[in-house]
Amino acid sequence: MRGDVTWRFTAWPLTPIHVGDGSVLAAEAWRLSGDGAWLERFDPAAVLRAADPKRRTDYLQALDRGDLQNAQRLLRGAVRPELVLERIAVGAAAAAALRPVIENWLRRGDVRPFVRTGARPYLPGSSLKGALRTALLSSLVPEKKAAIEAAKERHRRKPNGPIASRASNEVQALLLARPESERELRQIVPDQDPFRFVEVADVLLPEAATRVDQVINWRPGRQIKDGKQPAEKMQMIFEVTGSAALGARLPLACEIRIEAGLSREVRRLDRSGRKTPSFPLDATALARAVNAFHWRLWDYELERFYAGEAAIEKPLRRLIRVKAPDGKELGPAELRVREDVLLLRVGRFGQFESKSLEGVREGWNAQAKPPHPMARGNTRNLVKPGGTEPLLPLGWLLLLPEGFEPVVAPASVAAGAREKAPTGGASPGAAPARRAFLDGEPVTVLRGEGSEVTVRLPDGDIETVDESELEWR
Repeated sequence: MRGDVTWRFTAWPLTPIHVGDGSVLAAEAWRLSGDGAWLERFDPAAVLRAADPKRRTDYLQALDRGDLQNAQRLLRGAVRPELVLERIAVGAAAAAALRPVIENWLRRGDVRPFVRTGARPYLPGSSLKGALRTALLSSLVPEKKAAIEAAKERHRRKPNGPIASRASNEVQALLLARPESERELRQIVPDQDPFRFVEVADVLLPEAATRVDQVINWRPGRQIKDGKQPAEKMQMIFEVTGSAALGARLPLACEIRIEAGLSREVRRLDRSGRKTPSFPLDATALARAVNAFHWRLWDYELERFYAGEAAIEKPLRRLIRVKAPDGKELGPAELRVREDVLLLRVGRFGQFESKSLEGVREGWNAQAKPPHPMARGNTRNLVKPGGTEPLLPLGWLLLLPEGFEPVVAPASVAAGAREKAPTGGASPGAAPARRAFLDGEPVTVLRGEGSEVTVRLPDGDIETVDESELEWR
């Protein structure tokens, strides 16, 4: 209808993202390929039906004896290639954590899969819509701070931590209601919620767009016995998207529709006001609120959790670079002021701060002694890819206009060295190698140590520079 706004973006996962449905892929439903690079998922019942009678008998006898390790070995050995439902890439750290499961049935080996529709992973539109809603509500908090504090006081926290859900309902109603109705309105009726006029389509992921990685808990300053960060007491294995941070180019079509015209038509026809939102959505205001909220979270997390941790901080800062259709490179300063570029934090491990209202949020630290409320989290969950790849936070998604794309830099010096021009002849039909450039001039990468790279300049001079100064084409 007239006045409707449709945003069409290309969504780029900057860091790994996980959205699950609560299901678990147990150890008896997967196996690792011989080289450990792939997780092969199968249906145990189908494998048993297709197995030869002797193997089925041996499997059932092993179960009767309680020999679960041998039972799982027999089951995995019966998986024929045509019975493999899906092969998912596995990060080095996840593979190292999963291998012992095969030899020790006492280890659970649970893998948390990505949510799927029709056997295909997808980013639910509801996850993106929730990120938009939280940002907009946060932008409205300063205007009604006193009323919100009064609502929180009416719903005091219980001794064990929880706050009644009606407190959240009342806060949302206060933010989206007309000022004159604040005293009467205690919750938003679904028909009166302006976000019912916002549609965000589900985003289907292409084939081979996910990988299985280990997730660890990170707390600045925490040390374990060998002096290394982070402490990894729990085995957490999740299926996550590929990401620009690990060199993956994963453009996803994303559409957001704001039905402003339909909202106005409902307002005109609804004489009783029961189905009319009190708060009209404005596309420009929504975009500004989204970016203000999520860019603040990005800055806060970099400073609070990763400042001084060069192996984490530098790769993250390199992510915020975008190439425009005219070839111009845009950095953080240019991207933050554009209303056709959105930064979102979505999915699981998006952290407490991204899913609660700024200036209102109040969590509960149950592990503290004594337990107490908290306005910000003390830890972060990071993907640990393994090898030379950096630890990465989860959930950062950049929405760009058509023709714009992130400048995907190598995740490490080692990755950069693998992609430099070969010294020998390329094999016939090989893809052209990428080259390193410094200040627009081609250079040869000689070696790298930490974040420093030694390069040979066009005039033959040797120079050591920070890896972030290189551009790969």
